[in-house]
Amino acid sequence: MKIAVIRHGVGREAKKVLPFLENTIYKDIFKINNFEFEFFYLFREINNENSKRSNEKNLTSEFAPLPFEKIIKVVLPENFHVNFQAHFKKDVHGDNFKSFRNLLNQTYMFRKLEENIDINEYSSFIVLRDDVIFLQYGNFLNLLKDSQKGYVTSIWDWEGGVHDRFYMCPKNVFHRLTYKYEKLRNLNLEKKKVNPFLYCGEFLTLKVLKQHKFKIYPHNIKTQRVRKGFVMAKEKYRIRLHDAFELINIIESLLFSRFFPFCIRFIKKNF
Repeated sequence: MKIAVIRHGVGREAKKVLPFLENTIYKDIFKINNFEFEFFYLFREINNENSKRSNEKNLTSEFAPLPFEKIIKVVLPENFHVNFQAHFKKDVHGDNFKSFRNLLNQTYMFRKLEENIDINEYSSFIVLRDDVIFLQYGNFLNLLKDSQKGYVTSIWDWEGGVHDRFYMCPKNVFHRLTYKYEKLRNLNLEKKKVNPFLYCGEFLTLKVLKQHKFKIYPHNIKTQRVRKGFVMAKEKYRIRLHDAFELINIIESLLFSRFFPFCIRFIKKNF
């Protein structure tokens, strides 16, 4: 089976992040013998951008490809952005909707990826941001096996049920997730202002997974986001028990991906 490994982003501290990736997840990928892997770098260049949410100023891309990666550079078209202020009830992040503009950019990048590769060539996809370091993910082969069946995500800080900065999934799931771009573009069809939380990246992902009844496979995966100056973003690694919506999704995913399959195997083995 052939698997696509997609590293994507704007090159935030990419040159310093790369050695960490090569010595963790990429190292484990190269140890797998019974799968074929093809590597891509989905890249968009930025110059002197500011981010109020992550407290970064004059952020400029570092283009740092690996020799075995196929490069797909994305340029945004003119008159591209959605007027989120006109369609959202409030600016939830207090950054003049820049987080949502960044999300739109990211979803557009995956739309362009689909134009450059044949998704049907691959059994599954491994997707990671280029500004993320891996601290823990357990047995990588277990992640790989689960990714042939459903959406592999981190159990920590789910934002409603999934994690977006690193995930693994089958090709049919990946294909459906590329339509998050259309979901954002179609905001202009709404007749009244909507709740912006329902248009965050993780919530859009969760909606796709539930709508098409894809299974979620939560794992003890811990990542660290890197910011300008190779500063580590604060990570809490928590399950937000006060968030009923998130808690229900976690319990449901654990039941269907862990508990029920275990019970079925036990019954078949003993009865």
